Amino acid sequence: MNIHELSEIEQRSIEDFLLQAADDGLFTGNVLDLGCGKQPYRGLIERTSTYHGYDRVQFGGSVCGHNIGKTLTREGGWDAILSTQVIQYVHRPEDWLSDIAAMLRPGGHLILTYPGAWPVLRDHLWSFTQAGMEMLLDDAGMTVVRHEIRAALPFDGFSIPTGYGVVARA
Repeated sequence: MNIHELSEIEQRSIEDFLLQAADDGLFTGNVLDLGCGKQPYRGLIERTSTYHGYDRVQFGGSVCGHNIGKTLTREGGWDAILSTQVIQYVHRPEDWLSDIAAMLRPGGHLILTYPGAWPVLRDHLWSFTQAGMEMLLDDAGMTVVRHEIRAALPFDGFSIPTGYGVVARA
């Protein structure tokens, strides 16, 4: 398997995870897509909510820096924040997640995807286990609602996770 095939598997698994999140009614109200890139999930979110995309390419700010809450505050909080494949680039993920928790309205959801066993690309800073991610979310004051392996590769009788998806409630 080459990197392009792995990338396609990963992309499909992200889309499936987000479709399930939409089916679960998690994209309602005002939704911030943090690190949206070219906004590939905008259409999915706009079916049921108001979409707000934010990415350093379009807006010049860093989605990976601490104090994103100062840039992206919203009166009353965000109903949901989506962040796909961003946290591995964040300098201080514990501070970043605390900022996100503060930006969510009480009961709001963070829908987050992150890579598992994946080749280190560009400037990845972190790799996370499920237990490690759950600890970070708990420390940020969020409750994990769902956490799953999105995609895995078979290897010698077991599977190696290539990506995870998590839903956490503020």
